Amino acid sequence: WFERNRLRPRHVKKMSGNTITKSIVYGSCAWWLGRPQTGKEKTHRWTTYVRDPNNEDLSHLIKKVTFDLHPSFENQSQVITKPPFEVTEFGWGEFDIRIRVQLLDVNGTTIDLHHKLKLFEDPATEETTSKPVISEFYDELIFQNPSEQLVELISRSPPQKSIVPHPSINGFAYPTFNEESELERYFQINQKVLGLIKKEREKLEKIESQIKELKSEVNTIYPWVN
Repeated sequence: WFERNRLRPRHVKKMSGNTITKSIVYGSCAWWLGRPQTGKEKTHRWTTYVRDPNNEDLSHLIKKVTFDLHPSFENQSQVITKPPFEVTEFGWGEFDIRIRVQLLDVNGTTIDLHHKLKLFEDPATEETTSKPVISEFYDELIFQNPSEQLVELISRSPPQKSIVPHPSINGFAYPTFNEESELERYFQINQKVLGLIKKEREKLEKIESQIKELKSEVNTIYPWVN
């Protein structure tokens, strides 16, 4: 989870000592078009987006989302002012996308995100036109000492229960996120990392022990070497 506090109050009453959070998901969904018929530039159709973890409407909170694409695109910087907050394009290469999310509060609070467009699965995985390549991230935005207006915006119920994805998604339904499952996933990752650290520490201790034994043998054979 990343802490992103972009709040810059200007003559707005703040709620000192408080914090408020908002969960979002950002990423991309790419479809392989099959063997290219008209050239290399048309190998994939992809969509990059910002959405609610449970696909609820974010229009009560977000004023606009700006997607900065690769300079090779004719429309490199695309501004989306209504849901779904996403951009769909065609291409053949992967690149970094900058995503700027501006909220509706009077301060113009802006969250700056970066996403690596992913078009291909593992090299060993055969490409298919029936299943998209999804690369998305769950993010917990934490606002410290937010204004009363920002608290009201984040706490407000969404105007629509859910947002229908852009038609380019081919009817694909975005997954929902459950806090317990996310915590469990992070716990499993943490356990795996701890296990790797333990193995490396054991290797280091073994090497240090071997070095100590070698020094002892050298001192026994060559006592004048210290």
